[in-house]
Amino acid sequence: MVSVADVSGQTRKELEYMNESMKKLARQLTDEKEQILAEQQKYIEFYNYFRERYITDTTKVQTVDETLRWIKFVHHLNDSASMGFQKRIVVLEDSLGGINKYINQVKRENEVFTDAIKMVLSEVEYPVEKKDFVGEWKLFLAPVSVVTDSIETGLVSLNKPASSESMSRNILWKIAFWDHEMAQLFFKNGKEVKCFYRLNGFNPGDYYSITFNKMDQVNVVLYVSHVPLGIQVSYHVEDYQGRQLFYYGIMRR
Repeated sequence: MVSVADVSGQTRKELEYMNESMKKLARQLTDEKEQILAEQQKYIEFYNYFRERYITDTTKVQTVDETLRWIKFVHHLNDSASMGFQKRIVVLEDSLGGINKYINQVKRENEVFTDAIKMVLSEVEYPVEKKDFVGEWKLFLAPVSVVTDSIETGLVSLNKPASSESMSRNILWKIAFWDHEMAQLFFKNGKEVKCFYRLNGFNPGDYYSITFNKMDQVNVVLYVSHVPLGIQVSYHVEDYQGRQLFYYGIMRR
């Protein structure tokens, strides 16, 4: 049998539990309210900043939807302007790259002309032994073309057999010989290749050849003979279109 006191005690405990639960829920709601108010204050501060800085007297009387459309329009204009600036920057970078390439080419040409003047004024030096090749040698070459007419054959200088781009890609202006049959080739277009070399039939009193090779990067045979002006050299290569390009000139220190 359940007494009235038992029922009253159970009801009182339930009420106390419900009271504590309500207090806990009230504290949670109070904390959430404070967080929402703090976030609201951030939006209010941002809105006031944006209103004072960007919204004109005309747009202040617009509705919220109209103002939002205006803000999106301004944002689109800013994005378009930014993209335009980026494109201009790319164009300027390309232009600067072309200018730097031209400046480097002019520097190399000036160095070649300077070396040519020094060559005329300096004494000629010839390698007597194979070890005498070690060091840097400058080359003063001109493109030549082979012309034929029936049984007559000749070389014509200053007759460009290919485009200037093809010639600058293949024309040597300096060779550095190192020990252990290693060398470095310097081309007029700025390309540099480290490779192996081999002296074939070296004889200061006769012609001989020097082979430069590095897999598929370079395969050049330089034909050499000693003349009063210096070391006379010539070689030929095949360009990317299959045309034979010939170069002829002098090599000196």
